[in-house]
Amino acid sequence: MPSASIDYVEAHGTGTSVGDPIEVAALSATVGGDRSPDRPCMIGSVKTNIGHLEAASGVAGIIKVVLALRHGRIPATLTRTGLNPNIPWDGTGLTVVTENTPWQRRPDRSRRAGVGNYGYGGTLAHVVVEDAPVVDTAATRPRRPTAHGARLFPVSGASEAGLRANAARLATWLSANDDASLAGIGHTLANGRSALRARACVVAADRAELGIVSN
Repeated sequence: MPSASIDYVEAHGTGTSVGDPIEVAALSATVGGDRSPDRPCMIGSVKTNIGHLEAASGVAGIIKVVLALRHGRIPATLTRTGLNPNIPWDGTGLTVVTENTPWQRRPDRSRRAGVGNYGYGGTLAHVVVEDAPVVDTAATRPRRPTAHGARLFPVSGASEAGLRANAARLATWLSANDDASLAGIGHTLANGRSALRARACVVAADRAELGIVSN
């Protein structure tokens, strides 16, 4: 994965006069180089919005990046006194996100962001987060069974005895309700019931195959 494919880095960014220049220099050497001048790597820090949070600051950074990917917008990093004058920004290949910035999906590659955070003792953890695959929800949405043809009737219980008891109750109910839709019942059993430890499944096209005797 080329470093130039990183669009944004959620930096540690505590606002210290010594720490921030060191972090910016490291980011410039890793993700700031080999970039066109019109496409610098964006950087920012959620600490300017909600404070340090100490050991939880890395989690906050992950949450921020995931939400930015979801909503297609990187929140502004608040700089009350302007950029750190101790950092020579020219030539770093980096730019601080000082206003809410659009971050839309690209047709040619995934959006990617780095999240860096120091823990206790100065330990540095860094992860890279990118777009989740695009899923066709229409193609993966469960389909209701058709009115004809064989379908599945799954039944489960917390134990073998519970499974048999649930199956018996279902059979009794079906025997007393001739007008109940088998397609709807099969769909509900498959998609609207929890699958417990003991499980069984019947494949049937009608009440006769289910072994149901109507009253």
